[in-house]
Amino acid sequence: MKKHSAGSQVILFLLGFCIAFTGCALPIDGTDGIVPGIILVVVGMCLLGKKDFYSGKAVYFVYVFFGVMWVLCGLIMINEGIADNELKQLANGDNGYGAPYCGALMTVWGGMLLWRSYRYMKSGYGNPTPLSENTAQSRKKKGNPATVIQQANTQRPMVGTVDFADFDKIEAFSMNDIDAISQVTPSKRKGDLFEHYCAKLLEAYGFKNVQVVGGAGDLGADIIAWMGNRKTVIQCKCYQGTVPYHALEQTVTARKNIGAGEAIILTNSHFSNQTKALAPEHQVHLWDREKLQELIDTANEVKHGRA
Repeated sequence: MKKHSAGSQVILFLLGFCIAFTGCALPIDGTDGIVPGIILVVVGMCLLGKKDFYSGKAVYFVYVFFGVMWVLCGLIMINEGIADNELKQLANGDNGYGAPYCGALMTVWGGMLLWRSYRYMKSGYGNPTPLSENTAQSRKKKGNPATVIQQANTQRPMVGTVDFADFDKIEAFSMNDIDAISQVTPSKRKGDLFEHYCAKLLEAYGFKNVQVVGGAGDLGADIIAWMGNRKTVIQCKCYQGTVPYHALEQTVTARKNIGAGEAIILTNSHFSNQTKALAPEHQVHLWDREKLQELIDTANEVKHGRA
C-alpha cells in the first residue's frame, strides 16, 4: 500500500471539499447548474473516498462532522426555498431561485459523507489490523470463519521466536491476516511470517511437498513446492509499495540454483511496470494481491470441502 504524506492528504481533503462546495452552489442561479453541480459533487466525493489513502480516527470525525452539517444546511435551504415559492418562480423562467436545488445537492453530499464515514469505520479507520479473539469468535458464530495472527504489539519491534505451528490451526485464510503481517516489525520477522503463511496457503491450494527454505543457504528461494510433476520455486515479497525488478532477478537466479521448472513471485502488493514487462521474457509468473485473494478463496473452498 502506497504511503502518502500528511501534506498531500490535507491538500486532497481541501480540494475535495472545495470542489463539492462549488458543485452544491452552481444551481443557485437556476436549473442549468444542476448537472455540472452533480458532477462536481461526485468528483469531490471521489477525492475524499479514495481507498487506502486516508487513515486514522480524525478522518472519521471529519466525515461525520461535515456530513451532519451539510445535511442540516441542505434541509434548511430546501425548506426555505419551498416556503418562498422558489420552485414556482423557477418554473416560470425566473433566475436566481435555485436554493432548493442547492439544498438538495448539499443534503445528498452530506449523506454521502455520512455513508463514507460508516464504511470507513467498518474498515478499521483505514488501518488494516489483525482481528481480535472476540471478533474472530463472533465471525465463526456467523458462519464466516476468520483467523487470528498471534503476534505482539506491532507498534514496537517483536521479540522472541514466532511459533509457526500456530499456522497449522488456521481454519480459514484471510487477507486480513496478510495485512496484519505486513504491519509487523522488524522486516525480517515480517518476511518469515509471510513466507510460512504463504506456505500453508499454497499447501491448502493444492501444492505438494511445500517447504520453506528462506534463510542462510536458501540459494535465493523462499519456498519450494510441487504442482504435479513440476518443481516450483516461489519468492514471497511482503511489500508496502510495488515489487521492483530486483525481485525478478532473484527469482530467475533461484530457479536456476534450485533446478526448478516453474518460478513464481507471490506478493501482497503489486509489481512495478518494469517487472511486469520483463517477467514473460524470463518465464516467471507474477502473482499480485488480486491473485493472492484468488488463492485464499480457493484454498478456503478446498479446506471446507475436505471438512
